[in-house]
Amino acid sequence: MEYIDGPTLKKFCKPDNLLHLERVVKIVFNVCKGLEYAHQNGVIHRDIKPSNIILSLSGQVKITDFSIAYVKRRGHSTLVKGLFGSPSYMSPEQVKEELITERNDIFSLGSVLYELLTGKKAFDGENEYSIMYKIVNDDPPPILELKPELPKIFADICSKALAKDPSKRYQGSMDFAYDLRLALRSLKEIPKETHENELFGYIKDLPFFKTFTENQIDQIVSACDLVKVEKGETIIKEGEIDDSFYILISGQVVVKTGTKKLAVLEKGQCFGEMAYLTGEARTATIITKEECILLKVSSTLLEGLSKDIQLLFFKNFTQTIIKRLSKAPTKT
Repeated sequence: MEYIDGPTLKKFCKPDNLLHLERVVKIVFNVCKGLEYAHQNGVIHRDIKPSNIILSLSGQVKITDFSIAYVKRRGHSTLVKGLFGSPSYMSPEQVKEELITERNDIFSLGSVLYELLTGKKAFDGENEYSIMYKIVNDDPPPILELKPELPKIFADICSKALAKDPSKRYQGSMDFAYDLRLALRSLKEIPKETHENELFGYIKDLPFFKTFTENQIDQIVSACDLVKVEKGETIIKEGEIDDSFYILISGQVVVKTGTKKLAVLEKGQCFGEMAYLTGEARTATIITKEECILLKVSSTLLEGLSKDIQLLFFKNFTQTIIKRLSKAPTKT
């Protein structure tokens, strides 16, 4: 077991010992990245709270105590019922002993963010039963009433993370992280180098780029940008001519030709690459099935990068196309 020298976030949840706003955002951003890794590997923590997040003396953020974590079995997307976790940080579905998903951890982390910002628990009460009643039935005190000096974006982020209905919450940890990134950028003018470092962090963790070196990813950053698209929006339209292609960081998109639905793509998958490979008009329409975070890559800028990088893209696109063809239904 790894020994981590440093305090838990509980130390910084007191009104007289709150961390600087920028530090809070960076800490919760890193927790989002840690949860994303866990969720991608089928692990739901189920007990995210300040005392289970350690800030090491070197500045690293560590999520601890996976003792009640649920490890999903292959082929299962929901969890068994059961009342697990710490009352003040449970989600409504956890309190009601309903089937839960990764969005349970999103709610718990929203409660942690609320407490780090205000020094007060989002849901508190005289006993566990009163706390759980509030989680299911009441909204926490408006954050701007407690801390009117906070930018409004923080109230919006907490409100979305703490939505009673899981479908109205952030759909993934990286959705949460994206809005935190926006909040951080609103606090001050972010240097170009910081923006590129953030992009590097998003890119290097994507399976699509596992064969790329860090030096190559550094070069790719100049050809990319992050885009957030709301549910039901059209990203690519059949017949249009455009040189961009996309890689899903979070969310799902639907692929259609005419009115026919061809496929649903999930995080980590790419689309729009055929326009890059052929130079022809789009052959399908892509619509977001839910709120999505996308890595948008400009083919024009990509062509200015080294031949080695272009070859790796071509190789990965070819493998993607082969996988899609192998999964396509065959005619008999």
